[in-house]
Amino acid sequence: MANPISVGLNDDYGPAILEATTTPASVTLDGNKQYLLQHNAQDTSGSAVTDDIMCAVAGATASKTSGANKFLLISGTPIFIGPGITTLTIDAAANTPTMSVFPLRTTFGRH
Repeated sequence: MANPISVGLNDDYGPAILEATTTPASVTLDGNKQYLLQHNAQDTSGSAVTDDIMCAVAGATASKTSGANKFLLISGTPIFIGPGITTLTIDAAANTPTMSVFPLRTTFGRH
C-alpha cells in the first residue's frame, strides 16, 4: 500500500490510512488543523498487529529513544496532534501496522 503524500491540506477533511514499515515515511499535514491519530491494530491484509508506531514531528527521527518532538502511537490509545504540525514521520520496528489519520474541523475559539 502506498501512503498518501498529504492528509487534510487546504479544505480537504478526508481521513487516510497510513502503513508504518521499517523504513521511515513522511506525510504532509495542514499546520492550521488538528488531527486525530488512531492505531488500527491490524496490517493492510487485516491481520492483527499491535506493534507500536513510532512518530515524529518537526524534523525529529521517529524512534523509541528519548527526545523531543516524538511519540509512540500505541494500539488502543488515540492521540491528538496540531495545529502547528506540518510533517508527520512514521516508522515501525517490525511488521507493518496501520494507522488512521483524521483531520478535524475546529474553529480554535473563533465563532
